[in-house]
Amino acid sequence: MKMLYISGPQSLDIKPEGLSRSIGVKFAVGKKIIVYGDDMLLSMTPFAKQGAFLMCPSNAQEEVKKLVKENRGFVSGKRSTEAVAEFLTKIYPKWHDKHRLIHSIYFDKDGVIWEAERIEQNIPFFKVINDYIRNCQGPYTAHPPISIATGATWESTLKALKHIRLNKENIPASMPWPPIIFEEGCLAFSPTTESTFDLTEEKYGLFSRDFREIIGLIVELGEEINKRVPEINKQLGLDCKIVHKERSGYTLDLPFGARGSKEELKKAHSLIYRNIRDLLGKDMEFAGLFTKQELEGVEN
Repeated sequence: MKMLYISGPQSLDIKPEGLSRSIGVKFAVGKKIIVYGDDMLLSMTPFAKQGAFLMCPSNAQEEVKKLVKENRGFVSGKRSTEAVAEFLTKIYPKWHDKHRLIHSIYFDKDGVIWEAERIEQNIPFFKVINDYIRNCQGPYTAHPPISIATGATWESTLKALKHIRLNKENIPASMPWPPIIFEEGCLAFSPTTESTFDLTEEKYGLFSRDFREIIGLIVELGEEINKRVPEINKQLGLDCKIVHKERSGYTLDLPFGARGSKEELKKAHSLIYRNIRDLLGKDMEFAGLFTKQELEGVEN
């Protein structure tokens, strides 16, 4: 198992190779067919390979829209929560007439059902989603259960759950609800039993034996990176935020000011990389938006 250095449109992530939220979804629903909605290619690709039905909002990466279209999925003309409300109430009912094998529907949190800067605009659509949940009939029906599969931490996920009420009061008592999958598939939470499962435990057999060891090494690396974040922010003129992920690796969130064009992202990621490259081992593999050579080649 190797470490991956992933330059993304929202963050720098350092995580074990092969880590995917699709692992947690497999735990929740097994080999059953699901609908999966996302805005980022890296996290959507494993679900496409597993044969999931795909959807994405208008704010998804262009590569995601292309993948969804190639798989005959649904690309919405609406953003995030508004797109989810549209899909649940207008699009999926038509899909069900043709495809009666859908067990449940999973959405990525950030960029699909949750945009922190647009909460007020999205409140009417949260209500549509809550009404859908309250009236769910069950797996393989015209109104299957919905859930979340995300790389976010539990604290961040809770913010969304205050508006999207996946809880005992809102879920029909007879519903076998798929757990909420978070921290890149390492953890699962069932609202009906109020239980959290640590899927990195050996008894589940989802992760290799050396998983915890490599996470420990990434945590140590993260602590060293964190010491340099103030200087990175000073040079960047913006405020990157450290996201603590005990089980799934290290994340440094980019501020909204750096999430513009690909060129702006490249400058931000290159600046971060040049500040920490002496901490990275020779075996580190690079993935995401930029190669190692691209990160090394940009100067201020």
